[in-house]
Amino acid sequence: EDGRGEKSSTRGNNGKAEDTPKVETERELGEVKGGENVDRSKVFMFDDPATDLEFDYFLDPCECFFDAWGMNEPVTEEAFEKVNVESMASSLGFNLLIPEAFKLWEGPHICDLSYLLENTHESGSCAARCTQNDLCKYFAVAETSDGMACIMFSDCDHMLRVDTIFVATMYAHYRLDKGNDLLCHLADPKACWDQTRRRAYLTQKSQPFGTCLWQSLHEQCDFARLIGDTGIQYCAPCTYMKANSQKVRFP
Repeated sequence: EDGRGEKSSTRGNNGKAEDTPKVETERELGEVKGGENVDRSKVFMFDDPATDLEFDYFLDPCECFFDAWGMNEPVTEEAFEKVNVESMASSLGFNLLIPEAFKLWEGPHICDLSYLLENTHESGSCAARCTQNDLCKYFAVAETSDGMACIMFSDCDHMLRVDTIFVATMYAHYRLDKGNDLLCHLADPKACWDQTRRRAYLTQKSQPFGTCLWQSLHEQCDFARLIGDTGIQYCAPCTYMKANSQKVRFP
């Protein structure tokens, strides 16, 4: 049936009119002939022809969301709550963030030793020590035979495997005072990684959403797990983009 309640038809190979399948309920919107499933959120993508922005009323999981969008799909509840709390704390605006120490991975890896700043076993917060050191951009917290270690780095290009029994939690420390831009949180980092970014880096094909923060490290960690590095207990997906690279969209 069409929008006026009238039956629509097509011509088959025998020249006779054949009724076309119709969607009975919203639940069936994701089902097409042959049993294939369709992402219902992408069935309709609306655009305002009066603006230069493409698809003003559609948000991909790989894009940042702002207050105009709210907690509508594809924004996850976890992402919305995190952004809401951090936005109120910073008073910079909704989803305009300077994230706290961001956990990149957990496993037997640290950053390049060429960027090592210090390795200490002193008590106290490693994050605080990194903040106090103007050169520190990454730090790892690891349990060793000498106690908890705080390992700080000025940069990080590659994951370096240390030992099978060594487990470090690696963090990125983002500094706004280094001429960096405010960041924003993606609508659904996991879905973005699973559906778009993993395929893009594995096939060396471009994707339309730009470069995320720490993208190379995200890819290295994910690939190491894919090829069987069972020592890695956690890899963070791409989570943050530069806020000035994103567009405000409306639900």
